[in-house]
Amino acid sequence: MSAYILPDSLADLFETAASTDAVPGGGCVACVSAHMGIALLLKAIRITLKSKPELAVLQEAEGRLLGYAAQCLNYAQQDAEAFFQFLAAYKLPVSTVAEQTLRLKSIEQAVVSATQLGITISAMGNDILQLCCEIKPDIKLSIVADIVAGAYLVSAMIAVAIENANANLSDIQAIYPDLKASVLKAQTQNQALLAALV
Repeated sequence: MSAYILPDSLADLFETAASTDAVPGGGCVACVSAHMGIALLLKAIRITLKSKPELAVLQEAEGRLLGYAAQCLNYAQQDAEAFFQFLAAYKLPVSTVAEQTLRLKSIEQAVVSATQLGITISAMGNDILQLCCEIKPDIKLSIVADIVAGAYLVSAMIAVAIENANANLSDIQAIYPDLKASVLKAQTQNQALLAALV
């Protein structure tokens, strides 16, 4: 069980994020920010559907975005849990060679898990940006700015996930070149999608 539970209110999240506690950190907060970005995307879709209810592409996008919104909160919680695993690994005893070996292996496993989570978060974020590119032409002009605003919040989540993944890989990227390649791919895709959108 996690030692951190994502608060129900933004005010509580703000207080814990601003505290000296280890979590929530950047990854968790960025996922919540993307969750709010998705709210703006949904607003733009729903306002457009009021005047164009026949647009099936927007109806389908609405359902997908609701799923992504739930995933953002799930990933916010997972990010906090991943950091707790990392801290727990660092606190393992180092009195014997066996303990030192176990500690190093546990740290490596925690770093790899956290990096894989960052890659997964980035992939989801890029899927959301791709969806934004697809629906933007159909969005009512008076509300299209919310598509761009939402996309920027999602892109911020991707940027934080990539930053965290790169930090995690700083000492082990030679051992895990596939992870580094996945991070670079996510970063390149994010830049291209954001450029196409704005």
